[in-house]
Amino acid sequence: MHAIVLHANITDLTDAEQGLSDRVLPTMKRTPGFLGAYFVAVDDMHGIWVEVFETEDQARAAAPPDGVEAPEVTMGSIQSGEVLASA
Repeated sequence: MHAIVLHANITDLTDAEQGLSDRVLPTMKRTPGFLGAYFVAVDDMHGIWVEVFETEDQARAAAPPDGVEAPEVTMGSIQSGEVLASA
């Protein structure tokens, strides 16, 4: 398994949650190799996403391009790596 870890700056947490439900999650669920995702609001203005895929190639193909934004979210760093363990 391979994961993408995204750090995001949030301007409106309620709108960000709505955007996840309406736009992001439906698209993710149709992505080849998608196994799951977690979206964590660290506080009202910062979040972390962890998306898990079957292979490294699938994870890299699904990663958003640098500089992608939504009205309520600006992406910060995007990293990827092998999942060493899960429970």
